[in-house]
Amino acid sequence: MTKSADLTYETPPRVLLIGLQDQQASLTILEPHFSLTYASTLTEALGTLQKHTVDIVLVNFSLPDQTGVQCCHQLRHASPWSHLPVIMFGHNEAIPQLIEAYDRGASDCYFTTSDLRELINKIHSQLTLTSLRTALNNSLEREEQILEQEQQQWELTRQANESDLQEDKQRILIVDDSVASIEILDTILANEYDLYFATTGADALRIGRDVRPHLIMLDVMLPDTDGYTLCESFKRLPGSEDTPVVFVTSLDSADDEAKGLAAGAIDYIVKPYRPSIVKARARNLLELVHNRDLLKKLSLTDALTQIPNRRSFEELFRREWFRACRHSETLVLMMIDIDNFKKYNDRYGHPMGDQCLISVANALYQSRKRSTDYVARMGGEEFVVLLANTTPDTARQFAQSLIDAVRGLNINHEDNEGKGRVTVSVGLQLCRPVQTQQREHVLNQADEQLYLAKSRGRDQLAFGSEVSQTPPF
Repeated sequence: MTKSADLTYETPPRVLLIGLQDQQASLTILEPHFSLTYASTLTEALGTLQKHTVDIVLVNFSLPDQTGVQCCHQLRHASPWSHLPVIMFGHNEAIPQLIEAYDRGASDCYFTTSDLRELINKIHSQLTLTSLRTALNNSLEREEQILEQEQQQWELTRQANESDLQEDKQRILIVDDSVASIEILDTILANEYDLYFATTGADALRIGRDVRPHLIMLDVMLPDTDGYTLCESFKRLPGSEDTPVVFVTSLDSADDEAKGLAAGAIDYIVKPYRPSIVKARARNLLELVHNRDLLKKLSLTDALTQIPNRRSFEELFRREWFRACRHSETLVLMMIDIDNFKKYNDRYGHPMGDQCLISVANALYQSRKRSTDYVARMGGEEFVVLLANTTPDTARQFAQSLIDAVRGLNINHEDNEGKGRVTVSVGLQLCRPVQTQQREHVLNQADEQLYLAKSRGRDQLAFGSEVSQTPPF
């Protein structure tokens, strides 16, 4: 395996370098991480693309037969390679040329005056973004295949989920003790993002905990600390470990950049600010964050019912178990099963069965009383509820409200043992977790209570509290 930055690759990513033969000696630093292929012109590069799979392209600003920007623009319109990230490579290019590069499709730019480790970091960032885009597309395709029968409904739901994420502006925390610098960034970014400002390291950490920004733009010089130390503090802050940090500073030496990257920053913007460059850098990084968050949401959401799935439950159950252990609090676990659901599918068909699952899931989810009350689909016709720090009487009342909510749907079910409508059975287990106890034991006990509820005639609750260290009902 090849490892670059924090990403391990099964095979070294192939980098196509156009017009950079004269830089081969200095670019040998890339060879332990990537497979390098050189081309002199765009025509030669297109020939290479036809023969080999390429993951990313580096283009010199100066080429023998055209400008690097023209080459970048043509690559962006050369199917099937228009998706490849393109990093422009050159000396201290003029700002208009740099702005034109971003306007014509460049993903990023690198200058030879910078530390070559920054180039590795930029390649890594673009490959990560490409990987997330691919994974997101593959995930969506799999979901659509699974739900072919419910295609129209699934498509509407997926679009609604994506629009929800897009309608809420992404949050940027700007940390700078210069009011003038803050005002400049506010002018550049305020129309597209929700901005939060801090002038000290202490305020920055407090705001970071409160608002959970998607991107942190951090000055190196602050009155109470330096940016490098603050960056490391953000990387240790729960929930901010993966938040990208960009240094914005007037310090522009290679040593300063290297120190920032070593502290955990993902990019470096030098003052004075150029609006097009700031916007392009922010857009690239926030797209990566957006795709990562959307992919995580999809991985933790049940595709059919759009409530949390089993994987989401297992993650939350683990966290809540250890929290209850620390604070000696109770946990309530409920296993819920739609009664005679196989008979429902046999009589009414699987499309109607899917509609039934969606309706029941919504009824259960809407019955939550607190934001911490948790409902998930375990699979098939089985659901789970997790309640933190709940009394026995409150747990019983909550379980009964779930049973009543499903009854209230009045979904016809002629084969449900004379009940005439869809119903659920609930197995409830109360516990007070201790470190020596296994979480799976509580799940098994809740399952046993569910079996008891079904054996008593279904459409009812059975509860228990036989777990060690648990007070009786």
